[in-house]
Amino acid sequence: MSDDDLRPAEARDRATLEAWFRAAPVEHCFLLTQLENHGLVGFHVLGDPPVAGAYVRTGRLLVPFGPRTGGRELARSLAGADIELRYVVGPLELVDEFWAGIRDQVPEPTWLRRNRLYAMESKDLLPATPPAQGRLRASELGDLPWLARASSSMDREDRGVDPLEEDPVGLERYIMWLVHEGLVFVWEEGGRLLFKAQAACLNRRAALVEGVYTVPEARGRGVGTHAMRALCRGLLGRAPLLTLYVNEANTPAVRLYETVGFRHVGHYRSVLFSRQVAVKG
Repeated sequence: MSDDDLRPAEARDRATLEAWFRAAPVEHCFLLTQLENHGLVGFHVLGDPPVAGAYVRTGRLLVPFGPRTGGRELARSLAGADIELRYVVGPLELVDEFWAGIRDQVPEPTWLRRNRLYAMESKDLLPATPPAQGRLRASELGDLPWLARASSSMDREDRGVDPLEEDPVGLERYIMWLVHEGLVFVWEEGGRLLFKAQAACLNRRAALVEGVYTVPEARGRGVGTHAMRALCRGLLGRAPLLTLYVNEANTPAVRLYETVGFRHVGHYRSVLFSRQVAVKG
């Protein structure tokens, strides 16, 4: 194996990865959570000591990390690594370099999105006006059918795919895990669930907010704003920093996050394929 080969990370690499991720906890919230909770499982690196790398869930997800120039090196190394991918996400310039290196070897993606990266500390959270009519609570097992339907509707709107059709068992297991860990929250008014969101990535430095969805009939009347504000207040009691990223073309979502106090701090790039693809050199 040469330094140009992508290799599974080993114990001697951990200090380097921790230093990278802790130096930029907003940008690397997901990666830091994986490292803290699951160790080196899924992490691959280039070089010894590492000069770049990627977190990989084969057939599903690739999250590159390292300097911008590492994107090209990762692309070159991927062909011989027997890794399939479907979704790539990470810092804009790094993913753009990676994409430039693989675009001629893979099908056209379903999307190639530029996303706004946001951050929030306690001082950023803006006050609520007028008072809310509902309440945010941690989800319960009895919410599972509604959460599955809401997740399905969210993905159909955002990705054009239905997880209840693609992988209903996987979706149910994931939601059950979120509920069990106390990481998914719902907004309730008069016994009706109108909003959901989750903090699937939570580490000692930051929490990543994901899966934000307001039912169509509740949009435009402040439900999302009140729910997000309550969610942020609660999560900031568990982590000193919140982060999220959103498709910058999604104007209502951008407006929602900025209304509650999220600060625009950078950009991500995300690439989604309609199916699993392998990079061939």
